[in-house]
Amino acid sequence: MSAPTELLSLITPDAPSHTPADDAVRLLLFNAQHASPDRSRRQAAWVAAQ
Repeated sequence: MSAPTELLSLITPDAPSHTPADDAVRLLLFNAQHASPDRSRRQAAWVAAQ
């Protein structure tokens, strides 16, 4: 059985809200302890929009 050559995402993102930089690194950290469902959804929506 051969491996698939292309993986399709179940989430189709809109166009990125920023232009990727070639001279910087972006780091995103989350503290998931005691996360509220509403806040988690808002954060996931924000990350998807980036």
